[in-house]
Amino acid sequence: MNKFLVLFLFSLVVSEVDIDVLLFQEFRKFITKYDKKYTSIKEFLARFEVFKRNVINTLKEETSYEVGITKFSDLTFQEFSKTYLNFITML
Repeated sequence: MNKFLVLFLFSLVVSEVDIDVLLFQEFRKFITKYDKKYTSIKEFLARFEVFKRNVINTLKEETSYEVGITKFSDLTFQEFSKTYLNFITML
């Protein structure tokens, strides 16, 4: 189990405020690692909310493969699908 996951699960027991602090620290690392640039504080806060939701949902999933923070962690499913999945819509 990776260090982030252990710390995150431990923080779930402590309090919701601690979770936000931990997730914000991870978000800052994510921004640096993937060289993310946001044009405003409003966009920054919105992306942080998406990031939090994605990380929490990822940790809730029971999978047979390793999951974690990726360069797509600040995208909604709709944004990811539109940009990377290239579905052909049927009329």
